[in-house]
Formats: sequence, C-alpha cells, structure tokens
Amino acid sequence: MEIVFTEIKTQSLKLIETVQKQSPLLARFFSGQVVIQFLNLLNGFLLLRWLSIENVAIFSMLFGIQTLMNSMSDLGFSGSIIALTGNRYSHKKILGGYISSAKQLRRIFFLIIILIMAGLAPFLLKNNFENNTFAWLGFIPVVASVYWQADCSIYASPLIIHKQLKAYYKPQILTSVLRILINYILYLTNVISALSVLIINALVILYMGKQNKKNASNYFEENIKAKETKREMLRYLAPIMPSNIFNSFFGQIQIFIIAYFGSITNIAEVGALGRLSQLFLLLSAFNMMIVEPAIAKTDHNSLFKKYIFIAIAALFISFFITWSAYSFPDIYLWVLGNKYSHLDKQLVWLIAAAGVNFLSTTIWTMSSARKWVFWWGTAFYITTVILCQLCGILTFNLATTTGVLQLSLLTAIGILIVQLSITIVGFQKEKRLHQNLSFQKI
Repeated sequence: MEIVFTEIKTQSLKLIETVQKQSPLLARFFSGQVVIQFLNLLNGFLLLRWLSIENVAIFSMLFGIQTLMNSMSDLGFSGSIIALTGNRYSHKKILGGYISSAKQLRRIFFLIIILIMAGLAPFLLKNNFENNTFAWLGFIPVVASVYWQADCSIYASPLIIHKQLKAYYKPQILTSVLRILINYILYLTNVISALSVLIINALVILYMGKQNKKNASNYFEENIKAKETKREMLRYLAPIMPSNIFNSFFGQIQIFIIAYFGSITNIAEVGALGRLSQLFLLLSAFNMMIVEPAIAKTDHNSLFKKYIFIAIAALFISFFITWSAYSFPDIYLWVLGNKYSHLDKQLVWLIAAAGVNFLSTTIWTMSSARKWVFWWGTAFYITTVILCQLCGILTFNLATTTGVLQLSLLTAIGILIVQLSITIVGFQKEKRLHQNLSFQKI
C-alpha cells in the first residue's frame, strides 16, 4: 500500500510540474478558445431565436452539407501536418512541403465532392420549403466556404506548432464579434434568413484564411515541390482514409436521416439540439491544441500513465455534462428559446451521445498522435457503424427527433468500442517497437 501511495505522489508531483511549465500556453489557449467558443455558441443560440423554424431547418440542412463537404475535401490532410512534421517543425522547407501537399490534395478532393453533392442535393433537399429558392441559393456560399476553409485549416498548423496562439485566435475573435453584430442588424431590419447567415459565414472564413496565411508566412517556405511529401502524407492517411470518407457522411447522419424521414419541424429540432453538443467543442479543440502535440512528444516510459490520465479525465467530463443535462434540463433548454423548450427528454439523448463521442475523439486523438493507424481498424470502424445503423433503423422510430438521437447514442457506443480496441493494439505495437530499439542498442 505504501508503494502505491508513493507512486501516486510521484505522478502528482510530475503532473504539477508539467502544468507549471505549460501554464503560459494553457492560459493563452483557454483565454482564446473560451472567448471564441462563447461567441460562436452565443451566435448560434441567438440565431435559433432570430430565425423562423423553417429558416433554422434550411440552415441546419445546408450547414450539415457544408460540414460534409469540408470533411470530404480535407480527409485529414490539414491535421496530418502536425503529426508528420513532428520535431522538425523549425525546418521551413519541410513544413512548407507538407503544407503544399495538403493544399494540392485538398484541391483535388474538393472538386470530387462538388460532383458528388450535385447528385445528392435533390435527395437532401426533398422537403418542400416555402423558401425553396433560398434553400437552393444557399449552396453558393456553402461551396465558397468549403473552398476558403482550406487556407483556414492548413495555415493554422504552423501557428499551432510554433505556439503562436495570439495570432491564431485574434482574427477568429474579431470576426465572431462582427458576425453577431451583423446578424443582429439583419434581425432588427427583419431581413435575416438562412441565406444571409451562410453568406456572412463564408466571408468570415475568407478573412480568417487570409489572416492565417499572413501570420504563418514566417514559419514555412511556399510553393515547395511536394511529390515525396504528398506520397508520405497519402501513405500515412491511407489506412484511415476509408473511415474518414465514411465518417464525413456519418458525421451528418442525424440531420440527413431526419431530413428524409421527418418533417421540417423535426429538422429544426435536431439542428437546434445539435447546437448544445457544441459544449464539447472547447474540449475537442483542447485535444488538437494541447493533447495531440503532448502525446506525440511523450517518451515510451511515461506514455501509458499520461494516456490513461487523459482518458479518465475525458470520461469524467462526459459523465458530468450528461448528468447535468439529466438533472437540470431547463438550464440547457433556456438558451434554445421557447420554440424548443419541450425537448427535455431529447436533450439527454443528445448530450449522452455527444459525451461518448468526445471520449472516443480524445482516445483517437492520442492514438493518431502515436501513428497507431491500422487498416483493420478502418474496416472494424465502418463495419461497426453500419451494424449500429441497421440495428437502429430496425429498432427506433426515425421519423421522430428522439429516435434519431437514440440511434446516434447507439452508434457512438459502437465507435468507442472500436477506438478502445485500436488503443490496446497500439500499445502492443509500441511495446514491441521499444523492445526492438532496446535490443539494437545492446
């Protein structure tokens, strides 16, 4: 027992020392990220009050399509820059090569997804909206946003790697404030609509992309010939690319299913509740900004303890937020407005699914940082999701908001099982690699 307490004390002291070393970075992260997430949440919740039920439905549908197109255009290219660069981030040419590769690959997949969406659009917008013209015109700012998002995502990587969080957050905070003010003016003049909101969002993305590129220009060389780095990026992402493609569609499955089976009101309800799941966005950003680089740089001896600590922390946070939604639903529903105050039961299903997804995302962030990427993991993931979806279709009433959210929770649990399996195999791989390196030194 004394040995256990000694170990706990040692690890606690190491944790305190690590936090003290990283406190300036953590302070910049939380001050920037909290402000941005608050402003984005505020804008989203205000839009639920300012827009009609139909406009909320149109916006939710088109924003889901925009998110799908973003995911399909990127497929992990932007995120892989940090992992592939590793401790070579000070070499401008190397970092520039990965940036060039990500830009070229994203451009190719952007063109592919436009062709795919041209065929899917009639299916996704089968509901007869009163403002059907606005719904179709909304595709213009959606496509523009996806194209401009490339600069936002790709040029953010050098800023994150070099811990230039002020330069990373400042444009986001400025545009978030302006977006709220412009939407409020449009609301007061009674001309606000789903189309106007999408246009403003597109212009915000354009500005942020230009600022990220400008602020990151000192950390990489431009226009590097990226044939070799492109191959390396594709090799790294190849095992998970099928799951990324699959997940691009699955990530928006809630809104697409309810759009097909349900009514315009159901689309608005799912879209409104989806805003509450953004409570986990701050934590997901923490994974990308802090957890991923930390795990990537961790040595073998301390990896397991750090991995378990972060996973348990994510589990506790998910449980606490889900419990609060169950115990105090009125607090959550108040921010949605009177039009959605009847969704107390649906709220719990949504938050529970979002919590499980956050835990899965945290585990995956750590696994990908260690390059635990396996072909069998991709197959296992896709198979599990399809089986969960089939079980849900046979079990739940997907013409209702509750049925769609229950399906989401079932699928989230399946995904968590997959990520835990990848983690177990990843640690076995790490152990074998460490043993081989030790043997070679001998």
